[in-house]
Amino acid sequence: MFQEHRLFITLDLPDEICGEVVRIQADLKHVLDESILRWTRIQGIHLTLKFLGTVKEESISSIQDCMIKVAKQQKHMQIELRELGIFPNVKRPKVLWCGISSQSDGLLNLQTRLDGELGKWGFPKERRTFVPHLTIGRFRGVINKNNHFLNAFQGIREKGSKSCGQFVSARSISLIKSQLHHTGSIYTSLFTVPF
Repeated sequence: MFQEHRLFITLDLPDEICGEVVRIQADLKHVLDESILRWTRIQGIHLTLKFLGTVKEESISSIQDCMIKVAKQQKHMQIELRELGIFPNVKRPKVLWCGISSQSDGLLNLQTRLDGELGKWGFPKERRTFVPHLTIGRFRGVINKNNHFLNAFQGIREKGSKSCGQFVSARSISLIKSQLHHTGSIYTSLFTVPF
């Protein structure tokens, strides 16, 4: 009997991006305390290109072949951190994120090609619009509308956006296994393909 794994494919983040996310989190901790937000550990911050869900182990080699094919067509990509945002919206905040952009729509093109190749192997294409982002925190429960967070969010967004403007090179994608744990998800890289 084959094992099953919860898998997704990420763009590997350069150290400069991870360091900047840590700085942004540290700045925001002065405004948002842990009673309303659970911060993402730096080891858990990733840019998901394709969530595959629960996958049989026998399918992993096909996924790897798709990744290799897509990576062969890809050059190093210049990416940068962008503005802060909230999913689904400020009135019902669940996820605090930092956007990522790339020069010449490189991220969108990479994600579209990956989605297309994996679609040939039966993985459903994404229905939602691709929004490249890094989850930097998750809100704990419902935020009271009188909470200082709602009033302070514009200042938080402006503070986060000051990190924009420095492009750095992303050079690989990885297949990641996610294991749910009571202390948070544990991520293990199964396969990496350089550009």
